[in-house]
Amino acid sequence: MKLVKDIYRVFFIEKRLPYSWQTFYQNMRYKNKLNVILAEVLKTKPISCSSSSDTELHMLTCKNDTNMAILSLKSLLRFEDNFSVVVHGDKTLTETDLYLFKKHIPNCRTVSYLEARELAKSNNRIDKLRSLLPEMFKLGSEYNTQRDAWALKVFDFHLTSNSQKVFVLDSDTLFLQKPERLTDWINSGQDSFYAVPYTPNLRIPESIYLEKFPNSELIESFNGGFFGFHREIISMDAVADVVEKIKDNSDVLIYGDECIWRLVIGTSNSSQLPYEHYPLFATKKRYDQLFANSSQFRYIHFLLKHRGGVYSRVAEQVLLDL
Repeated sequence: MKLVKDIYRVFFIEKRLPYSWQTFYQNMRYKNKLNVILAEVLKTKPISCSSSSDTELHMLTCKNDTNMAILSLKSLLRFEDNFSVVVHGDKTLTETDLYLFKKHIPNCRTVSYLEARELAKSNNRIDKLRSLLPEMFKLGSEYNTQRDAWALKVFDFHLTSNSQKVFVLDSDTLFLQKPERLTDWINSGQDSFYAVPYTPNLRIPESIYLEKFPNSELIESFNGGFFGFHREIISMDAVADVVEKIKDNSDVLIYGDECIWRLVIGTSNSSQLPYEHYPLFATKKRYDQLFANSSQFRYIHFLLKHRGGVYSRVAEQVLLDL
C-alpha cells in the first residue's frame, strides 16, 4: 500500500521521476562523457605556482576528482600565480595521484591523509578534536565518506600551512576570467573573504547563533568552497575554540565543514564575494536562469558536476584555452 502511495505522490502530485531514475539517467547520459573530457587535462602543459609566496591555496580532493582538481588549479593559475599550492588527499588519494599534482603544478606541495594524521598528533588538543569531528556532522550513514573528508577541512589547513594568508578552494570549480578580488587580497588584503550561494543557507537558528557565538558576526549566506583568511587573525586555536563550543552545545547542529567555517570567519572582519561574479550552481535550472550573465563570471562552482552536462561544456572551453 505504501509503495502505491509513493508512486502516486511522485508521479501525480510532485510530477517528477523517482530520484533513483534521475540519478541513473544522469550517470548514463553525462558522467562518462565528463570523465573523458576531464582526462584531457593530463595532456595540457604544466603550470607552476609560486614557491615563496606569503599566500597559499589549499585544496582537499579525492582519487575520483584528481583530474577535476588539476583542471581547477590550472584554470586559476593561468590568470594568477602569486600563491603556493598545497593539495590535501583524503583516504582514497594514492601516491601516484599525488605525483600527478606535482607533475602538472610544479612547486606545489602535497599532504597525504597519513601525513596529516601524524602532524595532528603533535598537538593533543587538535588531535582530539579532529578525531571527534566526523561524528559531529549530523547526517546519515550514507554520508560517512563525506564526513571523514569534511573533517580534514577544519584543522588541516592550519596544520600544514607555511604562509600567513590561506585561501581554500574546492576541486569542482573553474576560473573563467582573472579574479580581481582574489588578486587584490593576495597583494594587500588582511580581512577574510568568502563566496556565497544564491540564497541564504544558515542552518542554525539565528537566536541560537547570536546567543552561543556572540563574538561571531551573523553570516546568513556562506559557501565553504572558496574562502580566505589570515592566520595571524584566525589562529588554529581560534578554530578549536569554535569546535569545542559546538561540541558542548547539542542545540548547535552542523552538517559539514562550512557550518564551522561560517562561525570561524564570522570572528574576523570579512567580506563576501559578489555572487554575480563568483556563482555557485547546484542545479542546471539555476545555471540556465543566470546564463545570460555568464560574461561576468570570474569562476563557477559546480555542485551539479556531471548532471545536465553544464560542467562538461565549461570544462571543454577551459581545456581549449589551456
